Amino acid sequence: MDLRWQSWVERSRRSSVASVLARSHPASLSLAAGVLVVVVALPRNSAGESGRIVTVASYRETCGLVASWCVPVQGAVPKAIRRPLRLPHIPPGQACPRTGGTAIDNGQFRGVALGVGPVRPLVAADPQKVGRGVVPFVRHDGWWAVKTLWFSTPAYRGPLLIRGRRLSDGTPIVFGERPTLIDPQLPPTPTVNGRDGWREWPGASFLSQLGCYGWQIDAAAFSHVVLFDARRT
Repeated sequence: MDLRWQSWVERSRRSSVASVLARSHPASLSLAAGVLVVVVALPRNSAGESGRIVTVASYRETCGLVASWCVPVQGAVPKAIRRPLRLPHIPPGQACPRTGGTAIDNGQFRGVALGVGPVRPLVAADPQKVGRGVVPFVRHDGWWAVKTLWFSTPAYRGPLLIRGRRLSDGTPIVFGERPTLIDPQLPPTPTVNGRDGWREWPGASFLSQLGCYGWQIDAAAFSHVVLFDARRT
């Protein structure tokens, strides 16, 4: 199973999300000086031989690790955007709160996007399930994975901090075309993909275990939470 997205130039064909997934630029794994590396309980066959995943500290590190997202620039998300996480704690066995989704078709991509607001994740999975906040994951190289397109509408062109965690214990969601980084910092610049003011960050979401998860999307003027139940396909 290829978890990378095809060239976004080809997406003008308006094919469904399920059919636009194929080739893209491979993510670079060269690390700049000063990268913060954390070791978490994640599969060993990931970005590094020891299973280490990078928690980035700047725009340059984010864009350098996932070349299909953005061109590396100086800086980092402002302190005001680094808000405390407000994801709920849901013990194992309890019902998972879920955020619903709505259909979107902007002529560049289409599918079901979870949550509300100008920045949302579009998940390449069963639209009926995704619309109810149930996200089917597949097993891929020791991970649970689902293809995910993060996008921003033309209404918001500022910086972004996106963090994902398992709600029972805080284990992070890993981002990238392959499992590469945690807590991406996205600069207020045009993306490699997208046009007419739309910004797009294609790739996948990687989990070490299934369960109840949430993303927190922080921007200059808003903070949104998206909750979902990650299940086996």
